[in-house]
Amino acid sequence: MAGIVAETQTDRHRLLLELPLAPMAKASSRNMNPDYQAAIGTSIARARLLVGWSKKELAAAVDRDEAQISRWEAGKERPQFDALWAVAVFRAPFVIALAELAKDGIEISTEIRIRRSA
Repeated sequence: MAGIVAETQTDRHRLLLELPLAPMAKASSRNMNPDYQAAIGTSIARARLLVGWSKKELAAAVDRDEAQISRWEAGKERPQFDALWAVAVFRAPFVIALAELAKDGIEISTEIRIRRSA
């Protein structure tokens, strides 16, 4: 078994030693335009109000603390979209709130249909 696994760096293939290590990709709010981050935070707050929830209720639904929801809504921290999307009741209002940001070429309408029971 000792012949298969390289025990020291000099036992490894020379070309592998010459390859640079690739940097790790990291999502950071520093790379995000502050205006966009604030706008997305406003969309989260808008969607939360459309659902009729407090910050505490949204925090419980996404299993985060209320302070983190406040940071997302204030645009101070990049929101975790997968956590928000995992809450089924929050999806449609969140999509509506994000669509309201786009404005150009998007028309938002609300239709209410009432069916009479027989």
